[in-house]
Amino acid sequence: GAEVNLLDKRFFDKIDEQFLANVHVELLTGLDNSTQDVIAADVLNTKVKGSDLSAMRYVFTDLSHLRRNFNAPLDGLLGVPFFKDKVISID
Repeated sequence: GAEVNLLDKRFFDKIDEQFLANVHVELLTGLDNSTQDVIAADVLNTKVKGSDLSAMRYVFTDLSHLRRNFNAPLDGLLGVPFFKDKVISID
């Protein structure tokens, strides 16, 4: 997983402001060492399949190149903040 949770930037405006905290611009370095300014925020409530998760930090950036390159409906990448307190099994 990534160091942070990444979500496509098109989702930032869809999150109700009451669920956002610590919104700021951050510098993101990609795998190719290129950098870009992105919006970072703590999302106070994340729901996954009916389970409420505690506040987690997300970075909102353009992921269209990943959707195009992998030909997949990719909306984001889950990182260490999502997985750190969970038991994960890959079958």
